[in-house]
Amino acid sequence: MIPGLETPRYQVEDLGMSTQISIPARKNWFILIFMGVWLTGWLFGELFALGVLFSSVGGLLARIFGIGAFDFFEFDDGMGPAFAGGFILVWLAFWTVGGYAAARTFLWQLAGKEVIEVGPTGIRLSRPIFGLGRVKEYHADEIAGVRLLRGDEGTGKKGIAGPPQLVFDYGFDTVGFGGGLTTGEVEGILEEITTRYRQYAPGG
Repeated sequence: MIPGLETPRYQVEDLGMSTQISIPARKNWFILIFMGVWLTGWLFGELFALGVLFSSVGGLLARIFGIGAFDFFEFDDGMGPAFAGGFILVWLAFWTVGGYAAARTFLWQLAGKEVIEVGPTGIRLSRPIFGLGRVKEYHADEIAGVRLLRGDEGTGKKGIAGPPQLVFDYGFDTVGFGGGLTTGEVEGILEEITTRYRQYAPGG
């Protein structure tokens, strides 16, 4: 490394038949700590709501079959457990979705990375967390012009600068990848790809 220059945040690995470029998620320690604390509270809320839900369902079944109430709460009429169960079920659905989104953010910050695998037959893109994640494959004969998208070129709003990223045309779609880096780093990845595989360069 040249003195005074920072090491790029991405890593390049030669796999023989292809080249793999890995970009670890940029960690924000405030978000990690905040999300960790929030998810702890979320888990307690989730378990409590599940307990109330099961109790309400049990109480309703007990009233229906005349077994005797065994739920955690006393209700003045037979509709009490049904109403409580319905309300908790709706609340629990929203609470669970919110927790899932927060957990994904937390785990992405903790161990996520973007993986770009480029070879003569195509490009594979994935964003695994702890090695798990869906892989999208793009065939070489449909890929046109891997290039750098700068600033407001991709926002559609003049004067509003977005993060730089790489894009290529794939049929009628435009696929973006390599975000969350500086312009210099994105340019470095572009050079790695187009130098090793000239077919992906614009006009290549």
